[in-house]
Amino acid sequence: MIQKIYKYRPLSDFLFKELQYQELYFASYQELNDPFDLNVRIDFSVEKQEYISELVRYLFKTTLILKDEKLTSRKKQNNSKLVEFIHDEEKCARFEELIYGHIQSAKGTERYLFFDMLETAIVRSIRELKLKFSFDLANFRSEILRITSKFLNNSYATCFSEDPANFLMWSHYSSKHSGICLEFSLQGIAGFNYEMTGPRKFDEGKPGDRYALGHIPFRQFVDSVSRVNYGEEQPCVNFFDFAPVFANEYDVDLINLSKSKWHGYARHRQNLFLTKTKAWQY
Repeated sequence: MIQKIYKYRPLSDFLFKELQYQELYFASYQELNDPFDLNVRIDFSVEKQEYISELVRYLFKTTLILKDEKLTSRKKQNNSKLVEFIHDEEKCARFEELIYGHIQSAKGTERYLFFDMLETAIVRSIRELKLKFSFDLANFRSEILRITSKFLNNSYATCFSEDPANFLMWSHYSSKHSGICLEFSLQGIAGFNYEMTGPRKFDEGKPGDRYALGHIPFRQFVDSVSRVNYGEEQPCVNFFDFAPVFANEYDVDLINLSKSKWHGYARHRQNLFLTKTKAWQY
């Protein structure tokens, strides 16, 4: 069981601010020193044909144009045929069947199936079914990447070591051996103790009064610290596993992860932060 963890820091004004206020800096995924960390790839591998309906719904959502200023006569016509198609259950079912077949064929023995192969499968299915409209595959791709980045942007990480005397860590992270190494004691089973402040509460008076007495409450938490896993490659996010997230990006409970139905997605996202390629294991 881990009893102590360490953090190598260079000497700087920022370090003294951390010490003075007893704070730790949590970095966004864009700030991590490995540019491939969390450069998340979306995998479209699918086990069951019935899941393809989630993909078709998202294709519909990212193709249908509702803003009048963007509607040319050609796009209006595409809209009309798209709506007509989505209400034809028999044709939709056949379309899903074709996409599923092409996905399985394209994937073969590969571990993952990415955008390019998926788009090829969709285009082939459109041609075979002789559909009279087109899906906006460019917008489909950009929307998925936008939402993926949006939820990664809500996540932050801070890193520690189990070794306070690592030569390379002193070199890379402590101003070439001239910095310091902070020591943290853990509670319980790798428990890390931290506090979170809340909004100011008024004991006397109210906001806007010239004189008002109040206090700022804080809560104390103990959270777990997890070891980094080192693998041959970065993990992927499977579109079909995360389809509810892509479909509900404005759900307040999802954004705040305040409902248990969303906690599984938070754990998966945490796993992304805990995985690095073996090149960094040294």
